[in-house]
Amino acid sequence: MLPWVRKSAGWAASQAPTVLTLAVLGGLGLWGAANDWKIPHSWGFTDKEETKEAAEASVRAIPDSAASHGGNAGPQPITSMRIEFPSADSVHKAGIQVATVQVRSIAQYVTANGAADYEPSRYARLTSRATGTIWRMEKETGDSIRKGEILALIDAAEVGRAKADFLHSLTQVRLRAATLKQLQSLGDDGAISQRALRDADAALREARIRLFNDQQALLNLGLPFRLKDVENLAEDQLVRHMRLLGLSESLRKQLDPETLTANLLPVTAPFDGQVVQRNAALGEVMQLTQPKPMYIVADTAGSTSIST
Repeated sequence: MLPWVRKSAGWAASQAPTVLTLAVLGGLGLWGAANDWKIPHSWGFTDKEETKEAAEASVRAIPDSAASHGGNAGPQPITSMRIEFPSADSVHKAGIQVATVQVRSIAQYVTANGAADYEPSRYARLTSRATGTIWRMEKETGDSIRKGEILALIDAAEVGRAKADFLHSLTQVRLRAATLKQLQSLGDDGAISQRALRDADAALREARIRLFNDQQALLNLGLPFRLKDVENLAEDQLVRHMRLLGLSESLRKQLDPETLTANLLPVTAPFDGQVVQRNAALGEVMQLTQPKPMYIVADTAGSTSIST
């Protein structure tokens, strides 16, 4: 073999891999151009599977122009979007459950800690205004009450003393007034000095001040009392009136005023309502610092108070 032929054959053998690679790439380019770069069906993919995968990859978020415009004319900014799924399988794979529309009632509520109680302004814990013994109880738990109605009577020595002090002061006012009137009549004849008249007038003023204080003590105990109701009563009528002070007409008919103690202090209802609790019994001693009230009353007809 000629030398130049041997040399040419050696060079061609050394360039064979490069030539082969270029030939394969050239053939792949011609095939892709001819088949629009699609994988042949014979490679294991069908048209249906290709369409399905392409569809599942085409889930889109589309502006909901109808919802954003609200039916009004004119351009408005888009504020809502809607998600569009291309197939039922894509909806299922997204974890979305679909059900038939049904009409049902919906209970709307909020779970929270709270407490139901009586209206605070219509709830009262009642006890005696003076230390004493329970003499009578008129109401039981569950009984209806009216404003001013007597619930119980307390035998309190403080009440008896307050009534006695008032009677004494009223007697002194009457006496001082009569003395001053008599001195004034004698003073017209010059038999009484002006100093004696001034002293008598001062004594009457002091007696009236004491009478006012004693009247205020009775009012502080909750006894309904007006001075004009008693200032013109005779002595026996005055004593009877003071002994029955604060008692209802029905109770006055049941009791004998001649043997009745003057120490009775009524416990009355502050408003219309109902007795919620009774925490006392006849003969029990009530203290001003009593830990439990004698009665608890509330207006159960009103609305309750709910706090959260």
